[in-house]
Amino acid sequence: EINHLTQAIEVGEQYWFSVHFELETYRKLLDLETSKSLPTINTTTTTAITNNNNNNKNHVVLSNGKDEHIPIEEPRPTVTIKKPDVQRAISKTGRFDIDQVQAGFISINNAATHCVDQLLKGWTLVHTINNGPECIFQFSDTYVLRARTRVRVYSNKAENIGNSAVASTRLIASSIPVWTSTNQGDNVKIVLLDDKGINRAQYSETWQ
Repeated sequence: EINHLTQAIEVGEQYWFSVHFELETYRKLLDLETSKSLPTINTTTTTAITNNNNNNKNHVVLSNGKDEHIPIEEPRPTVTIKKPDVQRAISKTGRFDIDQVQAGFISINNAATHCVDQLLKGWTLVHTINNGPECIFQFSDTYVLRARTRVRVYSNKAENIGNSAVASTRLIASSIPVWTSTNQGDNVKIVLLDDKGINRAQYSETWQ
């Protein structure tokens, strides 16, 4: 029995080696066929195609069939230079404050530190545009500007606007059509003078 088993083992080993050899042979053949089926890349051809494409960018085929070399200008970046806008500068001085300056009215504000009621008898507003003729408004002898309050002085265009009862109580500068110019670039100056001609408030609007 031992001899029989030994012979069987030898036959099995021979069979295994035979199968292994055949498998290796088939594997090598398969690798060879696979390598043959892959495309071969020709670097020379690729370079030529690339160069040809680049050259075509600068060539134009004319209607007569000729290949004309025309240089193509590269696009240049566009540079936009924005000019600075004209700016309006406003300055104000004085113990009183001229504010809310609009075409139709201005306000005189009595809100300085330690302010008191101020009788405006003999006080005037002097208005000029571009250093032109002076337009003057004079307060009534009995008008008092209370402390911590403001009063509006309207242009003459507001004289007939709104309720007649309300309009009758307005302070209207009959010689002044507009307090601030509607034209950009006009310089405006408004000065509040007391009864002695002393500058108590000033508003200046200049364009730079």
